[in-house]
Amino acid sequence: MENNPVNHILLSLYNQHNWGDPFEKFKNLDEIDVIKAKIEKGEIKLEYFSQPEIEYHDKNYHNNLDECNDILFDVLGHYEIENYSKEGRIIIFEDFVQQIGLAYYNDFGFRARRGRQFYINIVREIILWHQLGHWITHWMPGSDRNRWDIKSYSFDKQTRDIHEGLAQAFTLYAIINIDDNQIRNEYQQVFHYLLKNQGNCYYKHYEIMSHPKFGWKAMLNGLIMLRINCDSKDNTFNYLIQNMW
Repeated sequence: MENNPVNHILLSLYNQHNWGDPFEKFKNLDEIDVIKAKIEKGEIKLEYFSQPEIEYHDKNYHNNLDECNDILFDVLGHYEIENYSKEGRIIIFEDFVQQIGLAYYNDFGFRARRGRQFYINIVREIILWHQLGHWITHWMPGSDRNRWDIKSYSFDKQTRDIHEGLAQAFTLYAIINIDDNQIRNEYQQVFHYLLKNQGNCYYKHYEIMSHPKFGWKAMLNGLIMLRINCDSKDNTFNYLIQNMW
């Protein structure tokens, strides 16, 4: 897409739902004021300056794609956390992105008469949005200005449905916010191509988005309730659903 894919999702959340703080990484208030003044004058554009570290690696040396084809969203990319109390980093594996992008082109994309690189780029951005979904869940300040309480944060078998369900929902949020109808449709088709034959946790966004209480604000409110909960045993997918409002 023409816009920076990181700004696309993070600024949408900031502008539409008051999530995050583009200026958080600036410690000097005077520096923030200077940047905001330049934005107001049109000298520079607003960016999500506090985005996470993102690395693009040529090759994934740790996994074989043929053996991991039911977890594509987290093999083509990875959100790496060394310590729950610290911000993680995102890694995108270009060899797998290229392989899947070309596979989609050969199966379907060639009919639209778009180049191979067009679909490789879509795959990369969808995987990036999925990993940003993990970062948003873990680290992005909510509308209450808080992150997930490190006393209760975990990424394990009990909470995997939460993390993957939200990451997929945030990915669709980014896709839905693409203005161009034809381009949006291309992204949706590639997303569903990637989704085929994935593990059950990668379909949990359907339960979130089909719930009677669902709306983006309601989902974000459910995440806020998870984050402020101090008892890790309550960190369940049902707790997220029950606390959407």
